[in-house]
Amino acid sequence: MRLMHRPRWLTSFLDLVLIMLGAMALLIANKLEGNRVLEAVSDTFGGPGLVASLPPMPVDQIFENQEARLSAEGIVRIQTLSRQVSESQNIVHIRVPVEQTREDRLQGWELAAARTASIAWQLRQNGVAEDRIVPRMPDSAVSEGPAHVTLELRTK
Repeated sequence: MRLMHRPRWLTSFLDLVLIMLGAMALLIANKLEGNRVLEAVSDTFGGPGLVASLPPMPVDQIFENQEARLSAEGIVRIQTLSRQVSESQNIVHIRVPVEQTREDRLQGWELAAARTASIAWQLRQNGVAEDRIVPRMPDSAVSEGPAHVTLELRTK
């Protein structure tokens, strides 16, 4: 009996398809853990990952009360972040929470969007390239935790 001989490239292609299918299944199964899965895959293959070592920046410390204007401490922290990001090959996500306020001027999403714009402007003033700064509204199907606006700083 003669065995059917398949070309070697066909096996390699099928292996690749199965690996990609498995990766997509992992991402779909872990919607809420998507960033962690991507970071683990990135670390495994030696690529840039997410910056996980940044200290938290409480909103009430970097912004004036119920305002989108950065405080003096906030400006210093964003300047420090700008230096770290400029030297880094990593992707950075900055989350600005949506706060429920009773103020008449800016409320909820408006305040979060204005604060995000304020951070983006300060980053740009401190030398972070404009094409690296990408504001993102959350996708309701994939959003994690409380409502927020994300400012993504992409790799160079």
